[in-house]
Amino acid sequence: VGGHVTQGGAVFNGRLSDFPFKQQRGQFLTEFTGKGLELAYFPGWPHLKQANADVKFSSQGMAIHVSSATLINSRASKTTINIENFALPELKIAGKLNGSVNDVARFLTESPLAANAGNFVKQQRIEGVANTQIKLHIPLSAKMREQAPMGLQGELKISDGAIYLLDEKLDITGLNGLVQFTESGETARDIQGFILGEPAVFNMTTEQIDSDTITNITATAQLDTAKLLESFGGKSGERVKGMSDWQGLLSLPHGKSSKKRVPVLTFSSSLQGVTLDLPEPLNKAANDTRDLLIRMQHVEPFEGIFLNYGDHFCSVVLHSEQNIRHANLHFGGDCELQPEHEVLKLSGSVENFSVAEWRDAFTDLFPLEKDGKATMPVVLSMDRMELKKFVDKDEAKKALAPEDVPLINGEVKSLAYDGTEFGHFSITTLRMRKGIRIENLQLAAPYLNLSANGQWNQWLGRDTSTFDLQLSSPDTGKMLELLGFAAVIEKGELQANASLTWPDRLDGFDAEKVNGKFHLNIK
Repeated sequence: VGGHVTQGGAVFNGRLSDFPFKQQRGQFLTEFTGKGLELAYFPGWPHLKQANADVKFSSQGMAIHVSSATLINSRASKTTINIENFALPELKIAGKLNGSVNDVARFLTESPLAANAGNFVKQQRIEGVANTQIKLHIPLSAKMREQAPMGLQGELKISDGAIYLLDEKLDITGLNGLVQFTESGETARDIQGFILGEPAVFNMTTEQIDSDTITNITATAQLDTAKLLESFGGKSGERVKGMSDWQGLLSLPHGKSSKKRVPVLTFSSSLQGVTLDLPEPLNKAANDTRDLLIRMQHVEPFEGIFLNYGDHFCSVVLHSEQNIRHANLHFGGDCELQPEHEVLKLSGSVENFSVAEWRDAFTDLFPLEKDGKATMPVVLSMDRMELKKFVDKDEAKKALAPEDVPLINGEVKSLAYDGTEFGHFSITTLRMRKGIRIENLQLAAPYLNLSANGQWNQWLGRDTSTFDLQLSSPDTGKMLELLGFAAVIEKGELQANASLTWPDRLDGFDAEKVNGKFHLNIK
């Protein structure tokens, strides 16, 4: 492609009509020495640059001996590029490369061998010294491709290597070992290194899935779980403590499959030795075990975190730039989750659920910055929910605007509050210009049916709430027992309705400040 010739010559002896002298009726030979050459030896492969080489072309073949060159930012030496027989054209390349681990990774992923993994490699900071030996043969005709497909053999010796993942929050350092690679993939055993400063052992294997090649890098280490949480963008505080055995897996796809696989990073642990000060069912003591699996991958156009916590809990969270965009939290073990658009969805069955405890824990672990948008709506799709009693914290009540409160829509098939069963619950809410409207709220228990709607408005710093409700029961005595009151009434069919207004938020109901109408009929 470029460079200059310092010396050389050419011989052409024979008839032009006999060229290229396949019958040995003539001679063609060109030899020269070049400096500063740029060699584009095959389409799609990184070029050799600043090469010093002796080049020979004959009627039979080609031979290039490179004494020194640059490949990306590393030094290539003792490199040969040959085509022994133009009649059976096969490009053979052999050489040594001394430089950085990053350059070798780029060479493999920027070539046709692993082109689909190139973007992932470019997004990571990779360091370390690499000494590489490589042999490559590329068939140049259809006939040769049938006889001998493209082949690659090589080995990479890594010294003090490092790779920084998750926007450089997860550091893998001190890598030392040998990686062998072929056209089919890479293998390595017992590479020594560190994850988050703790000793780790790494292995590398390759598998074929359909037309894709998947390179799997596994790691085992005992890690500080709080530090690992911080790698995922969390803050452990006093809620997560302890060391535990962890297994890591980084799967890098490369190939021509139309399935468009993406790199996947997975962590798993039994969490033995870790204390979790979290709401039920996530809490655990250090001696308890919980099988935890965390998978991270790109889900266009977001980054995804998929979590399984034994048979207790699972979740899918899609985020971008430290803002959660979609989330699905499922209480239970059936975890085939699909996140819905711009909502936080709750599903499954949960006992002893405290809204305040979950809110506080989530705020402590993931203090995400707001982006000026309204709080993400909550969608309920619960089979069973047992709520703890709300604790009155009026003395610490903070100023709250309607836009700070999420819309809640959906249903709970079986709802209990503070030990009292309320049956089927459903709710529909809408956001208004200066408030929130409960379009419909329904409770359906054996002895209780409640239908209500209302709204909370905030105007010029003043709160106003209105609420209309209709209550019915076929047995008033049973309803009172259900609600935990002494049975002062036996049987009795009840019909009641009310229209109420009070100068506060919906959760700031105060009987002394309520105005409105209430109608009650028991017979």
